[in-house]
Amino acid sequence: MDFALEKLKEYPVSKVCKTLEIKKTNYYYRKKHPLNKNFRKEEKKNVEKAFYENFGTYGRRRLRIYLKNHGIKMSENKISKILKELKLEARYKRNKIKNIHTSNNTKEYRAENKLNHLSKNERDQEIWSIDFTEEKIANKKIYICVTISINTRMIVGYTISKKNNSQVAIETIEKAINKYGIPTMISSDRGSPFVSKTYHDTLKEYKIIQSMSRPRKAVDNRYIETLFNSMKTEIGKTDHLKMDEYIRIVEYWIYYYNTQRLHSSIGYITPLSKYVKTQYSEEEKYDQIKKILTESEFVELNSK
Repeated sequence: MDFALEKLKEYPVSKVCKTLEIKKTNYYYRKKHPLNKNFRKEEKKNVEKAFYENFGTYGRRRLRIYLKNHGIKMSENKISKILKELKLEARYKRNKIKNIHTSNNTKEYRAENKLNHLSKNERDQEIWSIDFTEEKIANKKIYICVTISINTRMIVGYTISKKNNSQVAIETIEKAINKYGIPTMISSDRGSPFVSKTYHDTLKEYKIIQSMSRPRKAVDNRYIETLFNSMKTEIGKTDHLKMDEYIRIVEYWIYYYNTQRLHSSIGYITPLSKYVKTQYSEEEKYDQIKKILTESEFVELNSK
């Protein structure tokens, strides 16, 4: 349309519209109501800034809500067109989720999928999911063990280690307990760290119900697997990093994920917002956020 108005204005309108397959009514409307170029530049600037502030991972839906939260109203359709014009595309992929089915030697410490049998009211209790993911840093394998709150998607504990075993899993859970209290249930897959006597006895000691995903049913562990997929996609390649660099990046990403990243499954709010909303009264929220975050994280969050 703009091309027709600017470059072909000396030609007959009927011929231009027929050649470009444009309705005459649309042509005359745009001619009478030209786009405000400066305003469009401002819109593009806002969309581009929001896109890069979120590491190129937000599509039109999250960008609309993110901009709205910052006092800028814009339709998804307009954002989509601007993204296309700027050649910006959210980098996100969904990998096939794997599930580990352990041998009969671990039968004594395996648990049923109790999570799937909970009622709606029972699911409102504090339930965590735990798992490991692997990365390669400086040609060496390292593991991240993460625990998240299923209802709020809050990352409540994590450990970066050279080992993938029950001791690391227990360390991650205990760090989370020290900060957030004891959950009702913890769900995991049937990987070796979670079918050990040590892990089983630790949950029993804390009186935590143990739940495990069914064999070859990856969907049962979807909460933590989706988190890992988001983390790996948004952080990007890591094999060129040094260990201390990688740790800093992961620490910042977890802070960003908990406090700034809008999560679609909890109504496009942050996990921290959902957590304090479900756990504390309005009067308690500020103090609890201050306890959860480090001093530097709290200062940064309040500067946003």
